[in-house]
Amino acid sequence: MNDTTWTNSDTIIVVSQVTVMDTVCLTVEAGAVVLFNNNTRLLVLGEFTAEGTPTSPIVFSSRADTLGGSPTPGGWYGLDMQSGSISRIKHCHIKYIITGVYVYFAEAVLSDCVIENFSLNGVYVNGSPQETSGLTLIERCTIRQTLPSTTGTASGIFGYQSSKLKVTRSRISSCNYGLDFLSYSTNHPQFEVTYCDIQDNMRDGIYARTSG
Repeated sequence: MNDTTWTNSDTIIVVSQVTVMDTVCLTVEAGAVVLFNNNTRLLVLGEFTAEGTPTSPIVFSSRADTLGGSPTPGGWYGLDMQSGSISRIKHCHIKYIITGVYVYFAEAVLSDCVIENFSLNGVYVNGSPQETSGLTLIERCTIRQTLPSTTGTASGIFGYQSSKLKVTRSRISSCNYGLDFLSYSTNHPQFEVTYCDIQDNMRDGIYARTSG
């Protein structure tokens, strides 16, 4: 795969895993609609830019999310940002997934996005105590469960080990935990949460725990 732009001229159907290699940039145009078959994902090893606008958001969803379709959470795996990758995701609507955005040893900025109806996590962040770069910033986003079958389930944001995470001016609602942080031994997540609306979650708004 070379540097590629997915345009908004036609609906893009992902039928198997798409991998953005470490020397490659994938750009998605504002207004694009990308639908995924079950058990597929977008795996980013390089650079990923998906920047919609308030009037032309980008949609990432299940292939069943069409007129007359019956999409359910967990149909596709989500956007998977792997070690060393850099992602900019803005004004995107990500839905009917297992985990909306998975960030592993990577740098990612999510701005003005809606992530909803997920079976595991809205956002999952995992870092390393040795990492000097790799920050996940979530700003002005809405992470929520809206279907009766999903209300009160899954975690809005899950931070694992020494993830470096900033969440600001975002709303997390109707999940099991709003923000769930887990560390083992001394590998504690580094997180900052400011000006957020975290409400109507089944258990805790913010749950921080350690094991081992």
